[in-house]
Amino acid sequence: MLTEEMLIGSTLGLGLGALVVFMFFTALMIILIVFLYKAFALYTIAKKLNSKYAFLAWIPVAQFFIYPILAKERWEWGFIALLPIVLPLLFLPFAIIPFVNYFLIILITVGVLTLILFRTYWIWKIFERRHYHGALSLITLINLGCLIILGIVAWKDRKSSKVKKTKFKVTNTKKVSIVKKKRIKKKVILKKKPISKKPILKKNKKK
Repeated sequence: MLTEEMLIGSTLGLGLGALVVFMFFTALMIILIVFLYKAFALYTIAKKLNSKYAFLAWIPVAQFFIYPILAKERWEWGFIALLPIVLPLLFLPFAIIPFVNYFLIILITVGVLTLILFRTYWIWKIFERRHYHGALSLITLINLGCLIILGIVAWKDRKSSKVKKTKFKVTNTKKVSIVKKKRIKKKVILKKKPISKKPILKKNKKK
């Protein structure tokens, strides 16, 4: 009886252990795939915006600094993105004290909220530079939406509406200038007086 119970317990333990290991490795694979996808999308956007710091997209911590750089902001603002990571590490030795623990939770929530606000603002500016509407940055607050919209902005080029307007204005000015030239020519032709042949005829008669 004891041997059967021991065998059942060991098989269950091995099965649960194998399941935990499998779930752990699958979670790691998903995190790695998502990171590589985001890094490649950010790298492509940076390259298309002619940024010399495109390589930062592949570095995990330095990736936070590419957002303000591409948004044409100061790169130092990237340290705000590190607040939710750095603050828990600073106060981790004092986490046993109840007061410090509650204070740490407040700091983490404030850091996460500031990160979300700044990151959304930076992505808004980046999307505008890629000739997309800045409001699409709100979709990045959703995990799946972030992956989809980043891929669209990265690999689907879009012409700016300003360029179209300027082209339209240029063609219109060309047409107006041609019409004006034609009108001026007509006026010049009308103003010219016809040369009279009467004096020439009189001279011939005298001869």
